[in-house]
Amino acid sequence: MSEGQERLTKFFYEVRKLHEEHEQILGALQESQRTAAFYQDHFQRADQVMTAVKQGHAKTPRFKPDFLENERYLRTIRLLAKRAGFAQWNSKHLPIHVTQGPESIYVFVKEEIRKLISMGKWPRKWTPPGKRTIERRAQEAADVKYWPDPEEPPPLLGLGGGYYMPNPHPAYFEGEALQRLKELSEGWQNADFRRGVKRRLR
Repeated sequence: MSEGQERLTKFFYEVRKLHEEHEQILGALQESQRTAAFYQDHFQRADQVMTAVKQGHAKTPRFKPDFLENERYLRTIRLLAKRAGFAQWNSKHLPIHVTQGPESIYVFVKEEIRKLISMGKWPRKWTPPGKRTIERRAQEAADVKYWPDPEEPPPLLGLGGGYYMPNPHPAYFEGEALQRLKELSEGWQNADFRRGVKRRLR
């Protein structure tokens, strides 16, 4: 295979991965809406029964499963933070900062949410997150506490100082990509290496 064909193959592979991640985000949004509606319906029915028993009639319940809706909202932002880190690696083979620069996780997430809103895919009751919320969700995307399944480890790896990179784990990468990620993770421990990478991010 010629060098040009190899580059073209890699390009289409990266485009396909981005498309798959995009579909995953949309799937999570749709699932959150279906799940929230399911539990809300059941809570409403239970509340109606209790009200009927106590008062002899039932009023329209006002209870909403906010705890469930909030978790779906936070999980969606975590997935968008993951997508930001993977998109940066696929396009530039570099880590990404959570807030600094025009290609930060913060900017990426805000832009993706803007697109989802324009397509009618972002629930109206979900307030677009601010900078601090996105920072926390990026931290959680690298925290094993939020990814307890060993088959799906944290998708991001925190490098310190607000920098993140895709987790060099076989669950997400293989071959040359996995090796290059491991080299970045190990090289980051060296101050000269870090400075060189940061210069490429400017």
